[in-house]
Amino acid sequence: MRAPPRRTAAAAVITGLAMTGCGSSQPAAPPQLAALDRLATAEDVLPDGRELPLEEYSNLRRIGEVDGALVYAAQGTAEHPWWMVIVLDGPAEDDAVAGGSWANDEDFTQRGITVSIGRGAGQGVTATLLPDDFTGQLEDGSTIIGPNLAVPAKP
Repeated sequence: MRAPPRRTAAAAVITGLAMTGCGSSQPAAPPQLAALDRLATAEDVLPDGRELPLEEYSNLRRIGEVDGALVYAAQGTAEHPWWMVIVLDGPAEDDAVAGGSWANDEDFTQRGITVSIGRGAGQGVTATLLPDDFTGQLEDGSTIIGPNLAVPAKP
């Protein structure tokens, strides 16, 4: 015996929704950063053997350079999964300036991680680390300068 057309249509709609994930409460996939998946190279080491006092991350990878400062990303803990570190090296070991911040999955996906550091008048650096395939909102005037890196507009 054949089912009435309404039941068949309703079953097709429900099956279609289930297959596409509509109506499901599955969380969105976490953001990705392919740089963390590659093998470490000499480029991924902090300059001149410098070390940062942060113990909540691993897998440090250099992402790029902004105005002479080196930008790194790292994998963190479940509570703080995404880290960004900027190092502005100086001629003497005491002249180096470093700063960092972290983000959870949601913030990293929507805004990336922005860090600003400075060494005095005119020697500041700001950069934003972005996840792969970033579709979030950048601050007004910011420019993407690499696969995972953006900088604010110059004043």
